[in-house]
Amino acid sequence: MAENKTLYELDPDMRKKATAAYNASHGHAPDYGFAPDRAWIEGWACAATPQAKADARDAIRELIAKHSEELEHNAYAYFELAYTRRTGWMAWITDKPLNGGPVINPDRKVLRKGQGDTPEEACSAAIAAANGV
Repeated sequence: MAENKTLYELDPDMRKKATAAYNASHGHAPDYGFAPDRAWIEGWACAATPQAKADARDAIRELIAKHSEELEHNAYAYFELAYTRRTGWMAWITDKPLNGGPVINPDRKVLRKGQGDTPEEACSAAIAAANGV
């Protein structure tokens, strides 16, 4: 899979194929007119091809590996991959959590962070930002 490219960007027919599957899964004709969002298309594409799913997950695995490396010398390192309606997907690795029980750590350092439309994009962005890309 090309670096920092999603399945959506690599296959120009992906939207058409996924839209037909989306409409069919909702009981409509394939050309009914509903268009799924990009995250749904990515999820469908990953589920449709096992190798594509494995390739798309490489960014997540890579970021988790970076967190594991950090844990080897910092037992308090914190990893988060989350979705919010306001920011979309975001991935973080910090040197310690913001809240550690009753303790608040306002001086924590962000080691890697990224945002994207999919979990894979957020992790790719975090990796790229840490590498100065």
